[in-house]
Amino acid sequence: MKKGKGKITSKKSGNSRYESVWLYIPSKLVKDSSFPFIDKEEVSIEIENEKLIVSKIDELIKIIEDYGIENATINKLIIDKSIENKNKPFIYYKNQTVTYKELNEKSNQIAHGIYNLIKKLKPKRPKISLIFPNCPDFIFCWIGIIKAGGIFSPIDITYQGEELEYLLKHNDTKILIIDYSNFENFKEISHNLPKIQKVVIRNAPKNFTFNEKYLDFDEIISTNIENLKLNIKNWHPMEIIYTSGTTGAPKAVIYRNHHLLTGLNIGKEYEQLGFHQSHILYCPLPLSHAISQLLIVLPAIFYNASVVIAEKFDVSTFWDDIFKYKVTQIFYTQMMLRMLIKQPYNEKENSHSVNWAFGFGASKEVWEIFEKRFNITLYEGWSLTEITGITINKIGSKGGKIGSIGKSVSGYELKIVDPKGNVLPLGSENVGEIVSRCKLPFKIDYYKEQKQGITRMKEDKWVYSGDYGYRDSDGYLYFLGRKSDIIKNNDKNIYLNEIEIVTIKHPYILESAAIEIQYENASKIELKLCVVLKENVILTHEELHEFLMQNMAFDLVPRYIQFYKELPKTSTHFIKKFELIKESKEKLNKKITWDAKKKSFLLKD
Repeated sequence: MKKGKGKITSKKSGNSRYESVWLYIPSKLVKDSSFPFIDKEEVSIEIENEKLIVSKIDELIKIIEDYGIENATINKLIIDKSIENKNKPFIYYKNQTVTYKELNEKSNQIAHGIYNLIKKLKPKRPKISLIFPNCPDFIFCWIGIIKAGGIFSPIDITYQGEELEYLLKHNDTKILIIDYSNFENFKEISHNLPKIQKVVIRNAPKNFTFNEKYLDFDEIISTNIENLKLNIKNWHPMEIIYTSGTTGAPKAVIYRNHHLLTGLNIGKEYEQLGFHQSHILYCPLPLSHAISQLLIVLPAIFYNASVVIAEKFDVSTFWDDIFKYKVTQIFYTQMMLRMLIKQPYNEKENSHSVNWAFGFGASKEVWEIFEKRFNITLYEGWSLTEITGITINKIGSKGGKIGSIGKSVSGYELKIVDPKGNVLPLGSENVGEIVSRCKLPFKIDYYKEQKQGITRMKEDKWVYSGDYGYRDSDGYLYFLGRKSDIIKNNDKNIYLNEIEIVTIKHPYILESAAIEIQYENASKIELKLCVVLKENVILTHEELHEFLMQNMAFDLVPRYIQFYKELPKTSTHFIKKFELIKESKEKLNKKITWDAKKKSFLLKD
């Protein structure tokens, strides 16, 4: 931080009728290369806690002023883009192409059908849940439901049983639109969901019996392609979207129409990476997730680009898709990068059209290997479903910041704090909680009162994320793990991802997850390692334990080891550690959990 003494003085104009106040800044600061302002630049001036704060006018505020907050409704956005782009392709899916004009017309057909259904049922702003795999119909329903005045709530197709029942009860679903591939999951719990008045089923078999409650999806697709004229405002709620639920029950975040502007803002950030209207974005992540909606689909719409929708991420077809559609940008999670790295060489991987990839969770090691092998630049980021903070590392490995999740994008601010909420200085030794907030006066709220969990919001709108990290001397942020992934050992922080990174280096290990566990009658909490082996390999618990002893600090080596066929994950490939903890206490799991201290399994037959 550079400092200098300035001066505040008042001046009167030539006719002495008006008085103005001037701030004089020392020339040594003005001439410094880090001085952020140019001559006659408009600045933002605030008074906070007896401090005068002079800062650059936020880019997001300028974007919104130019766009007009009153225009931020999904209805106006889709109509305007259908006129502007007409027959330009927006969606590529398998052998299907959907133009911008068709996007508006097909969503209008859904909107008219949903609106007619709402009129019959007479609920006010009904909650309408959608359980679809990735497909164009998902996007038509998403837009159409909001156009019809409903509140859209996408439910991930991986949810079933108690989890699915909880979500459909929690969001007060009145109408459920579901693909038949998930219908049996719903049917098992339907007797516990009396508030659901109509169930609309897509792709039902010909012999399926429809009735008063069960409707055919084709029946709600109206022949009317005209725009529905409803007075939808930018502050109206449009969506209830759930967090991933990696550490517990998902939370329901309310998005209002003005949250669409996140797509406009992110698209502006992508422009600095070379993004423009001729680009084609590849979306292998579930459309039910905020990442896909806010960081892929909406930026593409705002900036007149195209999106390839993959039904799911599949390493066996990934490069075929990239070549078929001439994809320019891809979006990733760390697990996707790992899966691609572990594949045999494919001749297409070095002659593709991809310019860069944006995503979350890439470790430094994976980052380096991926860029070197595939010649694709990674731009790592960070965000919450609550969208109170978004970061992008726009210089990446080329700027010497490999491993960093970057800096806040325009419209957001961020700090690192200690347990008492004090702001920590820059430096890798100053690890604390990542705290962020949106600079705009948009209300961030949840549907129904939520229990304060790892992520929590204070009255001053700062959101404590439950994620921990530090900022380097240049202000670049480095993510170290969730609060639940950081444990204390003799006043020393142990990061569980450090254990996982070492474990995955074993040539026979495909996946790993480290958790804390305390079994009955145990005197203390211990570490447990859950691993998935590669196919057709043989590795004993003792051999893995010996590998860990040789490659990590003694106090990091887990006492317990369990082999899994697969680890429970969210649809965005993040491991559900709370499920591993819950399952570990079951009798069956104890029979296959190896104890390094006893050199045997916890329970013997």
